[in-house]
Amino acid sequence: MGLKGPQKVRWTPAEDEALRKGVAKYGTGRWKHIKQDEEFKSTLENRTNVDLKDKWRNILVAQGEKEKPSVRRKKLQLLRQEQQQQQQQQ
Repeated sequence: MGLKGPQKVRWTPAEDEALRKGVAKYGTGRWKHIKQDEEFKSTLENRTNVDLKDKWRNILVAQGEKEKPSVRRKKLQLLRQEQQQQQQQQ
C-alpha cells in the first residue's frame, strides 16, 4: 500500500487569530518571525512556516483578495489562446 503523509489537522480559531495578528504585526511572508514571537509561539507551535503560508493564502482567497492558483492558471491559458488566435489572424 502507498505511504500517506501526515494527517491534516483543522485550524483552531485561536490559531487563525494568531496568524491574522502575526501578519498584521510582521507582514505577509514573515512566517518565521510570526512563529518565534512570544505572543504567538505557543498557539502556532504545531504549525510549520508552510502551514502558515498556505493558511494565509486560503484566507485571502476566501476574502476574495486573491484567486486560487487553478483559476489563475485557467485565465492565463485562455488569455494565451486568445493572443495566439489574434496573431494568426494578422
